[in-house]
Amino acid sequence: MQRSLLALLVLGLISTAVAADKTLEDQYLEASAARTRAELAIRKARSFFEENENRWRSASFAQDSSRTQISQAIQLAIQEEQRRPEDMRNLALIEDLQQRNVQVDRDWQRFASVERPNVDQFYRLSSQLVNTVAQSYQILTQVEPTWKDAKVEMPALQAAYDAIANRADGVRTQAKGALNQHIEYQKSWETRAAAATQPTR
Repeated sequence: MQRSLLALLVLGLISTAVAADKTLEDQYLEASAARTRAELAIRKARSFFEENENRWRSASFAQDSSRTQISQAIQLAIQEEQRRPEDMRNLALIEDLQQRNVQVDRDWQRFASVERPNVDQFYRLSSQLVNTVAQSYQILTQVEPTWKDAKVEMPALQAAYDAIANRADGVRTQAKGALNQHIEYQKSWETRAAAATQPTR
């Protein structure tokens, strides 16, 4: 913490020459505006995760449900074909359905063990990162009064607030990408469920 404060103060001293053409009052106003932008960016990022938690869980549930529907549909189709009289039974169709079931199992294993865990981990890490960014913001707000009391030039503090705002926005954008990917997975499995026993050609 002390090292962080010292580093920020040193940056402020270095920025003195850059800010020489602005009064301290103007610099305070600009730093205050940057602080507000950072706070709002963090709020938006946190709100994104709060508002989409149920959506994320629903997509996961839909993926699992689609997988179950596919398996049940294929098994039912096989059983129906097998109940036909032997001379009317379509052995090629039964074999095709069995091969589909095997392929679905393989695809689901890959999805459940690799693809979904990867996007889920990325989404959860993004959520945790918002808290880390928020902690950085809190440190800056604690530094600001001392910074002003020392009459240190403000551009470095403003730049730090801007960097936090940009990082919060970036985390939210990354999380949106993960959510969109998760929903695309959902749509893909729902599409497969709808066509589980349809002819392949």
